[in-house]
Amino acid sequence: MPIYVPGVDSGRLSIRSTKTLQQVNMLEKQSRSAAAAVAVLFSIVALPAVLLPAHEAQAGFMRSVARYDDHKALSNDPAYRWSAAVRRTGSNGVSFASGVLIAPDVYINSGHFTPINGSLVARHNEIVFGENYNTSSDRYSVARTMRFPTFVFGNKSTIDLGIGWTNEFVRGVTSPADLPGFAPYGSIPEGTSLTMVDYGNYGDFNTGELPSIGDRLAGRAPKDNDSVDYTQQYYFSTLFQTTTQDPLLYRGIDFTSGAAWMMPGKVIGGLHIASGNTVSIVLDTSHPEIQAYLQPIIQDSWSRYLSSNPVPEPTGALGSFAFLGAAALRRTRREQFTDRVTGSDQQPYRRRFLPQHHKSPPTPFPPF
Repeated sequence: MPIYVPGVDSGRLSIRSTKTLQQVNMLEKQSRSAAAAVAVLFSIVALPAVLLPAHEAQAGFMRSVARYDDHKALSNDPAYRWSAAVRRTGSNGVSFASGVLIAPDVYINSGHFTPINGSLVARHNEIVFGENYNTSSDRYSVARTMRFPTFVFGNKSTIDLGIGWTNEFVRGVTSPADLPGFAPYGSIPEGTSLTMVDYGNYGDFNTGELPSIGDRLAGRAPKDNDSVDYTQQYYFSTLFQTTTQDPLLYRGIDFTSGAAWMMPGKVIGGLHIASGNTVSIVLDTSHPEIQAYLQPIIQDSWSRYLSSNPVPEPTGALGSFAFLGAAALRRTRREQFTDRVTGSDQQPYRRRFLPQHHKSPPTPFPPF
């Protein structure tokens, strides 16, 4: 589509001096430059194959905004309780994305939205749980953040993962069973319906992108093993196609970076990373490299949580019984923690998925 930017009609000007003529020529040159810049911008926006990080992507869509309340109701499933809105400040001001809690004080997000710890120009300020980001009181300040060690910004063959720690343990989490687990590696067949839970903008093809009003939303899309132009070693996609019959069809939306794509049974299938016109790009969080990195962090969080809840000292006969009961309860909690995290109970989706050559846990994550 041609774009007309009015230039300077020097034929209609009264040229009185060489200086005036130079000014006119300069205005014409600036006008042509502006027209070229606008044309390039429009051509970039029009490219359907371009995949950008979700915070910078084109608008995400529902099948129809008329089903907004249904998307909101779906997000209220207790299995999605620990999906979070993540607030970040940086040189460009305040921005938001999504994430999910995986340990008492640990959440994961996309690497491209996560500042390097100690950054002087950007940081995560808080994460928020609940049905609406603006009204929820379930808010936690962020102590620090870290990117996956080999992540390179803009490199689609590296692992786009970020990790954050809250300043306190999140209320309502008392055992690993309270939190979502991870799908076993390679266990999600193509065509499986996944549910994304986020706090992003919304819209459909008729409305275009509409700004978020803070609501937690959710929608579904089928998995596709093709990750488009991201490496298939670490990524897959979900399809946003009108041939899909699901009335709650969903695609990546602005501020969706780091949102969890969930399987049934409170299981994380992956994290939303980027969007295209018909796909969402998903980081496969079950990959052994990712799990080998995350599991020591998760274990460290639970160890610190259990240490912060000491068994009370006995006082008198009744106190002794109470002490024994509390000790037994704590032992049960530790055993449950060990079983759930390391997989000794053989429960699906909560096993510790490490490469076969690992005979012992990797080096623990450095303490605070």
